[in-house]
Amino acid sequence: MFAGKYLSRNKHHGLIHEDPSSELGMVMVIPCYRETEILETLYSVKKCLLPKQKVVVIELINHSEADSADIKEQSQKMKHELECWMHIHSTNHLRFFALGPVEMKKKWAG
Repeated sequence: MFAGKYLSRNKHHGLIHEDPSSELGMVMVIPCYRETEILETLYSVKKCLLPKQKVVVIELINHSEADSADIKEQSQKMKHELECWMHIHSTNHLRFFALGPVEMKKKWAG
């Protein structure tokens, strides 16, 4: 598995529980830390001219282990908002995944 050693060493487990399509041509990862305009970003991605291959967009919601309970709660709310949006806007050709929230070391969050 790609990055398997890194993920297990840092105590992260698989976050997407399905195999990628054999027709997958592009993966875009967008880290989300206290983002207020993430839906505008996703609408922009959706408007792009996409390749013929399938595209996956991953929003990795994260916060620092040192963040306040309010910020961690905001991360949970963001995930719910993204999941609702994705349920409506994902297609067979363009799939969106909201992962997390992942609690990261302070120096890596963001």
